[in-house]
Amino acid sequence: MNRTLEAMAQAIFKSWFVDFEPVKAKQQAKAAGESVELAAMMALSGKPATEIEQLPAVQRASLAETAALFPERLVESELGLIPEGWEWGKFSNLCLLNQFSWKKATAPDHVIYVDLANTKNGEILEVKEFEWSDAPSRARRILTSGDTIVGTVRPGNRSFALIPDNSTQLTGSTGFAVLTPKKTEYREFNYIALTSDENIERLSHLADGGAYPAVRPDVVPDFDLVMPSSDVMRSFHNQCSVLFDRTQQNRNESQTLAQLRDTLLPKLLSGELTIPDAMVQTEEVLS
Repeated sequence: MNRTLEAMAQAIFKSWFVDFEPVKAKQQAKAAGESVELAAMMALSGKPATEIEQLPAVQRASLAETAALFPERLVESELGLIPEGWEWGKFSNLCLLNQFSWKKATAPDHVIYVDLANTKNGEILEVKEFEWSDAPSRARRILTSGDTIVGTVRPGNRSFALIPDNSTQLTGSTGFAVLTPKKTEYREFNYIALTSDENIERLSHLADGGAYPAVRPDVVPDFDLVMPSSDVMRSFHNQCSVLFDRTQQNRNESQTLAQLRDTLLPKLLSGELTIPDAMVQTEEVLS
């Protein structure tokens, strides 16, 4: 389910910011003397005009509002055709790099540590808790909600994740580049752009160091891309934040079930609990 949700967000990103499908649809419709708004609505929804007409009024109005945010034509730029009013720019302008790190004077009593080995393809598989005095020397990066972390050591291993909304303070390895969005509405855009197959492949090619290939943290966000208008960026955030929040909710539920399994299974095997007793405890935890 999580793979499907993230694939949906990636598909929207590609349609809006790589292929410029809503803009192309408007441009073609205008040239043909057809409705540019309807053309963009069809491109955004993937539905034919007949189905769009049958949508509930509120949903149709929301789709029309999103369609209106896109310009009606592509224009020439130094790097090719881009939507009118959008600009080429450095991705690094959208984020802050390694903004916060623990120092001896500010170090907490203990840290909940995220390392590269337990971070894979957008998911933090495991965290480890250490007293500060026992923590690995690389446990220094302060991770905050909305950060994208990307492994700089062997980047082809795809050690990246989006830090969720969580009351738990996480500490990352200095082997991560930690990218903090300058605005909340950049969160999903940043994550998808930074962890795209194209960017991970770019980092893999740039990594050097023989047996320990790595890139400098500042290399991770050092690429060009088309900067959309703030209204389009905000609309993308509103749509995709729902998908990413649901993904995190699924992970939380999965962790709860795993903990429940680890608690109940030994008791069931030892005969300490019967199946009915286990079902009661399960219902109590889930409620």
